[in-house]
Amino acid sequence: MSEKISQINRLYDLLLDGNSHSTNEIQEKIYGREHLGYANIHGRITDIRKKYGVKIINFKDDKIKSLSYYQILPPEIALEDMPEYSAYNGGQEKLI
Repeated sequence: MSEKISQINRLYDLLLDGNSHSTNEIQEKIYGREHLGYANIHGRITDIRKKYGVKIINFKDDKIKSLSYYQILPPEIALEDMPEYSAYNGGQEKLI
């Protein structure tokens, strides 16, 4: 019998690649196409931050304001050194 992997662990595994991932991508890969909203994604991001003690940035898409991206930061990299920070520093990025 296979063990079911929690949404938190699946999302954490996705973010571990260090790349930014859109809410659309997260919804499809973690929750499936039938998921009804993005609030649960932010809740799971908060759970990951608390459980693993990691820093995760969140920034908005410049063209589609309802689309967000999440990216885990390696502990040794300062937020200001991330390329996305300078590309999206219009006051929309935040560290969560």
